[in-house]
Amino acid sequence: MLPGVEEIPFDRWVAAGNDFIILDNRDGRWTDLASVLAQKLCHRRLSVGADGLILVESSRKAHVRARFFNPDGTEFNMCMNGTRCVARYALRHVMAPRQMTIETAIGVIEAVVDYRTVHLRFYRVYEIRLHRRLAFRERTVSAHWVRVGDPHLVIPVRDVGSLDLLRLAPAFRFHPDLGPEGANVNFVHVVEPGRIDIRTYERGVEAETLSCGSGCVSTALVLAHLGHRWDAYRFHTRSGSDLLVRLEWDGTTLRAIHLSGEARLVCQGVLIPDAWEYEPPRD
Repeated sequence: MLPGVEEIPFDRWVAAGNDFIILDNRDGRWTDLASVLAQKLCHRRLSVGADGLILVESSRKAHVRARFFNPDGTEFNMCMNGTRCVARYALRHVMAPRQMTIETAIGVIEAVVDYRTVHLRFYRVYEIRLHRRLAFRERTVSAHWVRVGDPHLVIPVRDVGSLDLLRLAPAFRFHPDLGPEGANVNFVHVVEPGRIDIRTYERGVEAETLSCGSGCVSTALVLAHLGHRWDAYRFHTRSGSDLLVRLEWDGTTLRAIHLSGEARLVCQGVLIPDAWEYEPPRD
C-alpha cells in the first residue's frame, strides 16, 4: 500500500471529545494517499482509531491549509472541532503564530490560541431551510436543514439523553428527501435561553460522535432564525465538554460566526506499517 514508507510521524488531538489524527503534508507526500490512510488509520479496532484524519498543508492564502477526511475515506469541507486542533498543532509545530489564519474548503478561518482553548471566527454565506417535514415511521417529523460547508439536520427533542440515537439517526442521515449526500443529524434540546444539550450522528463516521462543532453552529443559526437571538449559545456535548457559539450581527445581516472550545494534544509519535497493513474486516 505504501511502498518504501517505514514510518509516518503523527499527532493525535481531541477537541471536546472529537478525536483526530493529524499529519504534516506541507511537502504533499500524503496527498494521493489521504483517502486510504483515513480508512486504515481511523479504524478503532485495527489501528490508531479516530473520528477523522486531517492533513495540514502549505497555503498561499493563510498560515496553513487544513483538509479533512472521514473514516470512510471521503473528504469533507469543514470540521470546526478539527480546525481548532489544527490551530494548536500549527502553533506547537511553529507553522503559525498564536493569532493565525487557516485555509479550508469553505474559506479562510481566523483562529486565536489561548492555552487549551481555541477561538475561531469565520465568514460564511450559509443556506438554511426551516420546518422541513420528513416522513418517519408513519408520522412526520419537523426538522431544520442547514449547510455551513456540509449539510446538517437540526431536530428538536424533549430529552437528548434518553434517545436511542443509533437506532433513530440513520433514518434521517439517509433520508430520501435529502438526496444522495444526506446530512449530519443533530438532536437538540433547549434547556434554558442560551443553553442547549446536543447529540450528533455524523456522516462518514456513520456513528454518534462525542461532539460536533459544525452541528453546534448549525443549531445556533436555526435558533437565531426562529427568533432566539441570544448573546451566546452554550452547547453541552456528549463528551461533557461545552462549546460556545456567538453570532455577530449587523442588523439582520450575519457578519461572522464565532466558535470557542478546547483542543488537546493527547499523544504524538510515529506510525509503523502494522498500523495500515492489515486486512479489512469482513461484512
